[in-house]
Amino acid sequence: MLRDIQCDGSLEAWRSWLLALNTATWSLEFRLRGELATLSQDFPRTAPDEEPPTLWILLATGPRINTFFRDPDEVDADLSPEEFVAEEQWAELVEFLARMGEVTGGDVRLSPEGDHKHPWLVYSPRLRGWTTIGDPTDHIVDE
Repeated sequence: MLRDIQCDGSLEAWRSWLLALNTATWSLEFRLRGELATLSQDFPRTAPDEEPPTLWILLATGPRINTFFRDPDEVDADLSPEEFVAEEQWAELVEFLARMGEVTGGDVRLSPEGDHKHPWLVYSPRLRGWTTIGDPTDHIVDE
């Protein structure tokens, strides 16, 4: 089961986040209409019936974060928790979430897939602090 990363945003927040990603050390792979493309600093737009653009962010410790360009008012991504098996990978994820919040100015939430109203972890750049809510094991579904 995937986990969602969600941050309230705006076109300016997206622009700031994309600039930060372009200058970060993470490997990036951007796809527009299914084809590799150059990532710009502007929110990529596609027709409603087209596949939304995606950005794969490969963290230095190995796991991948998938970013989706569906809504200019929300920075939206997901990850597979099975890829995070070592402490340094979780530490890098925490750094990633904090950086997203600091750059966009919005609260960043880590939640079960499709359940942004029940996050487990929230980073607030205004408070420069973390809040944990609930227990991630409450949301585990046997498949």
